Amino acid sequence: RVSVGQKDLKKPNETVLLVGETGAGKSTLVNYSMGVKFEDEVWFQIVEEEESQTESQTSDVTVYQVFDGQTLPFSLTVIDTPGFGNSRGISWDVTIRGRLLELFPIHAVGLVVKASDNRLSDRLMYIYDSVMSLFGKTCSDLKTPEHVLQTLQAAGIRCAKDGKNRPVHFLLDAKQTLQREPAERAAALRYSWGFSYRQMDHLTQYLTTSKPQNLATTVEVLGDRIRLTACTQNLKEKIQLMELKQTEIRQTEEAVRSHEEEMRRSQSFTVEVDEEYNERRHLDGGAVSCCHCDKTCHCPCTVTWYPATCEVKRNGHCSVCYCHSSAHVKREWVYQSRTRRVQKILEDVKRRYEFSQGGWMKKRNLLQNLEKEKEKL
Repeated sequence: RVSVGQKDLKKPNETVLLVGETGAGKSTLVNYSMGVKFEDEVWFQIVEEEESQTESQTSDVTVYQVFDGQTLPFSLTVIDTPGFGNSRGISWDVTIRGRLLELFPIHAVGLVVKASDNRLSDRLMYIYDSVMSLFGKTCSDLKTPEHVLQTLQAAGIRCAKDGKNRPVHFLLDAKQTLQREPAERAAALRYSWGFSYRQMDHLTQYLTTSKPQNLATTVEVLGDRIRLTACTQNLKEKIQLMELKQTEIRQTEEAVRSHEEEMRRSQSFTVEVDEEYNERRHLDGGAVSCCHCDKTCHCPCTVTWYPATCEVKRNGHCSVCYCHSSAHVKREWVYQSRTRRVQKILEDVKRRYEFSQGGWMKKRNLLQNLEKEKEKL
């Protein structure tokens, strides 16, 4: 969190959430809101320029609060994100969405795209799906980005419209870090700076007249997505567990067939099988796990400190394992399934799979029970 100026409680506050792809220049808006002018020959660097563009330039959700009281008629809070679908992967996006839930209410959502984008990449579509309400985007060539607007309309992206039924958009130049020599370049940069400043005035008017949207539905949608993701992950783990269990049963069947003579003489022997077990692995930020099931239900869980308020909990129960919330803990570790090679004595196998109590256990009965166990899986 970065604050500039002294907060005035008498002034209204407008909160803008900026999202976009890595390297699109989302941090540019902060300089305009702080009243930086061309003559100042100053440009605030939000990130280190020497970082590779393939790496996300903003390390985390960053909140900029501007209370200068001169450029804007209100206090402005700008929330900059690392960008959905960045180089850190989808798992990082889950963490970002969780942190954004803590920053509501939000008055406007701006999607920042590059002026050169003329088609919807998979990453852009992912961003569009992640943020369902937006009000505009910023470009850098000072021309109306017709191809970008057409792309948004063709994709059916819902956004605010102007009097001509076109997406509301604002053009902000992101080239202010360029050298101002020679003189021709300085003149071009001065023009682009002035143009962007006028666009900033339009943005200010838009924020002043627009009404904040009710985000209750957005919060619910994000919560449902988190619960669905957790359930999907849990199903994947159950499938892996069943595959391991089937492997263990198949190995037991093979051992029983290969030791038929020992079984006829009721001799004890051992079989080697792969056994599944849970192991605790450290996780920064923590996760919510069920002590009854010995399974991790929500990983990572970065929003809450208590299991009962975790996003995957609904009506006092877990939407993943269905156990009560009181059976869960929030710790900095997760359960992880592992396999190990173990030796089991025939008598243990008998007790596990043989249901009849009398007489010598026939090979056929044991194999039949093993087959039934596989069918249950």
